[in-house]
Amino acid sequence: MILPDGAYTLGGVKIAIVFASKNGTTCKAAKRMASLLAEHEVDLINLGEVKKPRLDQYQAIALGTAIYAGKPLKMMKALVKRQEVALQKARLGLFVCGMMKENDKRASELADAFPESLHASAVAEAFLGGEFNLDQLTAIEKLVISRIAGEATRASTIDDNAIEVFAKQLVGA
Repeated sequence: MILPDGAYTLGGVKIAIVFASKNGTTCKAAKRMASLLAEHEVDLINLGEVKKPRLDQYQAIALGTAIYAGKPLKMMKALVKRQEVALQKARLGLFVCGMMKENDKRASELADAFPESLHASAVAEAFLGGEFNLDQLTAIEKLVISRIAGEATRASTIDDNAIEVFAKQLVGA
């Protein structure tokens, strides 16, 4: 739909939210995003379950990955490598989930998670925060997290406002 100011919004379109999640946080963020886009036809695609999704049937695509040790998950990198050219042609949003607190480090993780060609064509980009639960982590991950976070056994920085802004930008609302 063309708006009076020349911008456009997607009304009732098919949207794919494709995500790579290790411990469930990116999945949680993707589900929150899907609930905000309920007036559209939204498919959640977990790359842990669907290795090679067909994305050519979607008008808008959100790609999201967890960040561990400053790096995106391998399954997201593999998808992007296989479909980079096609993704550049879609209405695209890029998001990451992680525990960095500093804005410059968040921006760096988001920038490093996806190729420049996708950043150049994206209509929405966001760092959506993250969380950890020591019960879900390996012994090495527990050691690293406990040194960073102290005695905490659970922490969440998922940013619901950032999810809402991202969803609106993705559909042009």
